[in-house]
Amino acid sequence: INAEYMGMVRTTFGVDRYKARLGNVDTSAVAKCDMVSLYFSAHWCPPCRGFTPTLAKVYKKVRGDDKKWDVIFLSSDRDQSSFDEYFKEMPWNAVPFANRELKAKLSKKFKVQGIPMLIHLDPKTGEILNTDGRSSVSSDLEGAKWPWINRPKSFWQIMDDVELLKKKEDGGQETIKASTLKENVDYIGLYFSAHWCPPCRGFTPKLNAWYQKNKSKMPAGKKMEFIFNSWDRDEESMTNYWGEKMDFLARPYAAESVKEDLNKLYEVQGIPSLVIVNAKTGETITTSARGKIDSDPDAAQFPWEKQSVSFMGPECIDALNGCPIVMAHASPAKRDDIAAALKGEADKYAAKCKADGDWPGLMEVEFVVDDGSHELSGRVSGLIKKEATEVLYIMHLGGKGVFTLQGDDAVTTSDQINAETVAKLVAAYEQNRSTLKKRALEL
Repeated sequence: INAEYMGMVRTTFGVDRYKARLGNVDTSAVAKCDMVSLYFSAHWCPPCRGFTPTLAKVYKKVRGDDKKWDVIFLSSDRDQSSFDEYFKEMPWNAVPFANRELKAKLSKKFKVQGIPMLIHLDPKTGEILNTDGRSSVSSDLEGAKWPWINRPKSFWQIMDDVELLKKKEDGGQETIKASTLKENVDYIGLYFSAHWCPPCRGFTPKLNAWYQKNKSKMPAGKKMEFIFNSWDRDEESMTNYWGEKMDFLARPYAAESVKEDLNKLYEVQGIPSLVIVNAKTGETITTSARGKIDSDPDAAQFPWEKQSVSFMGPECIDALNGCPIVMAHASPAKRDDIAAALKGEADKYAAKCKADGDWPGLMEVEFVVDDGSHELSGRVSGLIKKEATEVLYIMHLGGKGVFTLQGDDAVTTSDQINAETVAKLVAAYEQNRSTLKKRALEL
């Protein structure tokens, strides 16, 4: 196993050793396998308890056929004793329960939204072979199709040959090849919606009005087109909803596999959802464009590329749920100055996120300015029972804690927020959290 491979393993798992059935094993054992699967699970989760015996049976069958496969358990259990009890049922290895930070990083890296989740990887390259390992195992109990390769598709691999529906001026409709959009526009908006969904019915008229207002006036380099990706339950509902409410393109209802592939690619968990894609490359610009329809009515900031520092609003929801956040509070008049103070440290995390190929996904630490103008501000402050002197802190809802500088370094007013105090906070959080004041959250 060469150094490059081992570097990948250490980068992925963050440690050189992980917990085995007896003692520890070196992660070099992982790189000697043909496939390794990460198993995110917990004993308190009924679907997990149902799937674990199935996975164990298939694992033993495949390994008994001399195939080089390993599984690593990443626990979402609530305490060490629950982990220990559950782990006894498993014939594979695990990341130690105490290493919660590594588990959180891997959950973020592989975008784990729910459990049980099983992800198949090539341990020699780090390539994802299948993000739906659970289905691959459940549908092949004899392991005949192992290693169940089903690599995630890119946008244009999904869309290149799709015939899209387009409205004609005379009231009829025609079809156009999705691939023609590569030449004709710069950005594509994918709208996930359905008529049965009340929030969708409320948002769709706003989206269509925004589209009508801005589409024709976009300058060179920002030409756009939108595509409706229906979640309707039947073709008639989809056709009526599109026909009455939307002036942009639509995926044919019958192209169900396209819908599923797009849902999977952008990990759409709920609707309405709006994703912006670079039409030339297929690269994701943002998966959180829905809130921009209200906040940027004239498309002045379109295509809404992710910034290293964001402002409290709908685009922060994934970050709030998914990772630590450096939170800075300021008045609306000072919010840009405070954002500038955060930017130096935020840009470092953005550069790493881009280097890891995870952009525009969540950074390891996100940076948010809260000027109190969005209703989400009050909800978040109420949730964490924010104290009056907490104006610069790192909040981690998953870790149930708020971290602030203390002693001579304490920051208790927004006037004290600057690049230096932000750097001190981030450095302490990264290197020695015991130097910070921690307030436990009761969520």
